[in-house]
Amino acid sequence: MGYGSNDPALGGWHGFNFVNSRGNFKNCVFSYAKNESGGAIKSSNSMVDIENSVFSYNKASSGSGVYNSSDMDSNRVKITACEFLFNRGSSVKSNNGNLIVLSNRFHNNSSTPIELYCNGKKQIIAQNLIYQNSGTDGGGINASGDPLIINNTIVENSASTTLLIFQLIKDFVKTHQIFYFEGSMIKGVEHSFRNFGAKQIPYFRISKPNSTLFHLLWLLRKLKNR
Repeated sequence: MGYGSNDPALGGWHGFNFVNSRGNFKNCVFSYAKNESGGAIKSSNSMVDIENSVFSYNKASSGSGVYNSSDMDSNRVKITACEFLFNRGSSVKSNNGNLIVLSNRFHNNSSTPIELYCNGKKQIIAQNLIYQNSGTDGGGINASGDPLIINNTIVENSASTTLLIFQLIKDFVKTHQIFYFEGSMIKGVEHSFRNFGAKQIPYFRISKPNSTLFHLLWLLRKLKNR
């Protein structure tokens, strides 16, 4: 079964919205959905299972494929054996909701494929293949809280250092008080570092230019002081 738009350029449909309910999708194709959050599927305090489905060319500010939020421990979204490609806006975003993302493929998406905000919820990201994605907040996984991220293959992504930094902070937080990001003049990198809670500190740079004019002025000053 396929869900799509008559006008791919505009995004002629706003996806499925589940509120305090249940949803089950299998062998489906979701294409050209467009929404503020949750392009193809949006789940709020609901139980949603998605299996063997394809999400492509969907667009949203977050969760272009699937957006999940919940304040109840009994609800969750489970995504298994699906493919996410050519989506704009994080393909899967979970905002404090229970989430299982298992054995999926994420590739050629123009934003961070998976965004996680745990806040004590159960979130498992396992055995996924994540490649050739790009995003200012990481081309692989952008996570906060304490999700279980295990046995994933993350290769050839742009800005994928976000996941590496996240893991380093987790490993060293018990023994180190300060994590030095070193800073960056690149806008996207600076934005990614700031999302970790890094504080911006200005540094002054003093350099000596190789200038004939400055050299002559220095000589004149030296002669004047004799």
